[in-house]
Formats: sequence, C-alpha cells, structure tokens
Amino acid sequence: MEGIVKQRILDSIELKEKLVNNEELISVINGLSSCLGATLKQGGKVVLCGNGGSASDALHFASEIVGRFQFDHIPWPALVLNADMATMTAIANDFGYDNVFARQAKAHLKSNDLFIGISTSGDSENVVRAIEVAKDMLPKLENVTHIIHLGACSSTTERDFDYLIHNNFEFTKTLWNYCSEKRASFIYASSAATYGDGSMEFDDRIDIDKLRPLNAYGYSKQIFDQWVKHHADVFPVQHVGLKFFNVYGPDEYFKESMASMVYHGYNQIMADGQIRLFKSCNPKYKDGEQLRDFVYVKDVCSLIMWLINNPGVSGLFNVGTGKAQSFNELAKAFFNALDLALNIHYIDMTEEVKGKYQYYTQAKMDSLREVGYALKFSTLEEGVSDYVQNYLSRNYEIY
Repeated sequence: MEGIVKQRILDSIELKEKLVNNEELISVINGLSSCLGATLKQGGKVVLCGNGGSASDALHFASEIVGRFQFDHIPWPALVLNADMATMTAIANDFGYDNVFARQAKAHLKSNDLFIGISTSGDSENVVRAIEVAKDMLPKLENVTHIIHLGACSSTTERDFDYLIHNNFEFTKTLWNYCSEKRASFIYASSAATYGDGSMEFDDRIDIDKLRPLNAYGYSKQIFDQWVKHHADVFPVQHVGLKFFNVYGPDEYFKESMASMVYHGYNQIMADGQIRLFKSCNPKYKDGEQLRDFVYVKDVCSLIMWLINNPGVSGLFNVGTGKAQSFNELAKAFFNALDLALNIHYIDMTEEVKGKYQYYTQAKMDSLREVGYALKFSTLEEGVSDYVQNYLSRNYEIY
C-alpha cells in the first residue's frame, strides 16, 4: 500500500510539472481566470456541473467563490446544478438523465453568466448538452462595430518565439482581417518594448523599421506593426496601434509576474514592510534611479473611449504621460499613500534580465495631442494613491 501511495504522489508531481511547462494550457487557464473575473465584475454568476468526482470538483470550486480563496473577498454568486438532487431526479425521470443539466441551464443561465462544465472524459453527454445550451446564449457577433484587442503573452522573458508569434502576431492578424471584412474599428496593443534601449528616442513618428527591441516579446509586437505598414492589403475603417508604456492599475492580478511594480511593491510592503528594487548595473543610473513612464490604467481607458468616439483617428501612437520618473519616486508615492515611513531594499538584478533591461523610457506624446486628444494624464502620485487606497488596500483584486 505504501508503494501505491508514493506512486500516486509521484504521478501527481509529474502531471503538475507537465502542466507548468505547457504554455498553451497555461494560456487557457489564464483565459478562464480572466473570464471569471470579468463575469463577477459585471454582476454575473458562475454556474457549474459535473458527474461523480467532477460533481465534487464543482462543489469545491463554488465554495471557494462564495466563501474565501487565498484572501477575504465579498461573497460572489455561484450555482452548482448537480447539488439540487430533487430537480435532477425529476428531470431525469421526465426527460432522461442526459438532460438533467441542460434543462437547468436553460432555467438559470443569463447572458452575462459563466458556465463551467466539468468532465474527466470530455464527452459526458449531460455535461456536453448543458455546454451547448450555454453556447447558444452567447451574443452573436453580427453587429460588431469595434474590437479592442489587448490580449497577448506579455512576458518580457518568454523565450519560445513560436509561441509569441502565434499569440501576439498571428492572432492579431486574424482580428485585423475580421475587422476589415466587417468594416469595424480595430484598436490593438503595441508596446513601448518595441523601442529597445531607447537610443533612437521614444518617438512614435520615427521609422519603425529602424527599431531594435531587446527581447522576443518586443519583437512579436514590432513585427505586427511592420506587417501593417508593409503587407496589410485590407484595412479596418479605423485602425489604431497603442504603444503602451508602463501601465499599472486595478485588475492586473492575473498577469502574475508581469503585473506592474506597483502591484508587486504593494504586496512586498504588506508582507515585510519594505519594497525591493533592482540595483543598477549602469553607471549612468544610481540604484532605484532607473526611469519609467508610468501610466495609470484609468487614463488608458479614457483614451480608448475617446478613440471609439473619434473614428476618424487612425495610426500608431505612444501611450504614456510624457514624463519619466524613477522607481525611487514610485516607492515614495507608495509609502505616502500608505502613510508609512520609506523603506527600500535594493536587490541584485537577475542574469535573465540584465542584458534586456530598459533603464529609461519616456513617451513622446506629440502625435496623440496633434490628433486632438486633450485629456490630462494622472501624475504618478495621483495614480498610485487611487490604486493603493481604493483597490489594493481593500483586497479588491476582483470587485
């Protein structure tokens, strides 16, 4: 028996190692996480079902949503179809067991809900039929006027270039062509990572063919911008690429290691009272004096809404504040927002990051202003204060 137990544990470890190294599956899980967050944020509920052990999984999942998972949160709504035995047996008796979940799904599902059907085999008929009901409730993409494409693998340390090309380039081309066919507007995320070390300045009016990104992620964004310039033979009625600089703000938890320093810094301070910043490996910059153009996500949303309301604007634009500030200044804004004494600990830069690190970014914002965008961008102090006091300090990762 002891040998069997050990083997089961080893099998579990092997499976988890395969999962960690399967980028495609990790991407699917991240996508589900984003769907879950969006559903709850928009007032929807999570509806689950399964048979046998999968039924237990559904119950466990729902209990974490209504109860607590890792951190305290407001009770979110979740409904488990296999928990209602009276309804299940009544439907099974009158309509057959294959319809026990589908009929309940028709009764309970709303268009803004998230349905999760769990099946170990993948072909449990009663679960499959419920999934078909959920699919039929999806809004039909017949009158699409705008697509705002911000999805991508954003890891600056990702080394699988084929994976980046598939996610960041090929899929973006698919959406571009769809918008072209449907005469819809297409607004997509490029990146300040395309500028590389900044030796050619951060000006969105320079020839993009001269840019040299420092990492594969930057190249995956660069080649789409170049494809638009050189190879696109059809165009959406409005097409806008946004070269985002260092965006931070609510709802970035799902990005994990790629979430902003604002998000990670807050968690560090809450854990041990100090924030950890990279030491500088460049003699031109002191520790913590590396500079970034930090832009608040609420300002990004305001810009995107402005673009939607100004369909005559197309092009490739920087999105930053136009002002570079140091990580030391970021730390000060943090501690001021928390009303705590400044406590910075400088750590060595990892070997993986050293040769690909941007010491300075500052968006040149003339192009965006010239097409008429006049709204003010939040200062670093204003953005950090709002993010920390109204979101992070309330444990509102999803709200």
